[in-house]
Amino acid sequence: MEDNKKIELHITLTQANYINSLFDRPMFAIDLNKKTFRPVNDVRFYDWLQNLTRGEKE
Repeated sequence: MEDNKKIELHITLTQANYINSLFDRPMFAIDLNKKTFRPVNDVRFYDWLQNLTRGEKE
């Protein structure tokens, strides 16, 4: 059975805005009133995280 490791990701709203600027479609929906953000599309977000993880290992 595969280990289910929990990984925490901490980024600021400024970093979320920067990440959004790297893509043609936003990665995060940002609510400036509540000062929160969330992925626009969970599948796309998790694919992006997987690519980041693979890049760190190489």
